[in-house]
Amino acid sequence: MNLDDFQLYFSSGFCLLLAIGILVDKFFFKSRIANLSYKSMKYLIAILAVIFIISYVYLRLNLVH
Repeated sequence: MNLDDFQLYFSSGFCLLLAIGILVDKFFFKSRIANLSYKSMKYLIAILAVIFIISYVYLRLNLVH
């Protein structure tokens, strides 16, 4: 595993954990992030999901070649 693969694993895993953390924070703890409107929450999670999917697909294509 070279450095590029590690960075892709880290970034995709970080985005996934951040999205899960935001959902858990919003629905279970009702903390500061929960004060964001639902629409901005959806945009934030959608952006994180897109980053995760792009980095995951890039990593899969990179490992095939």
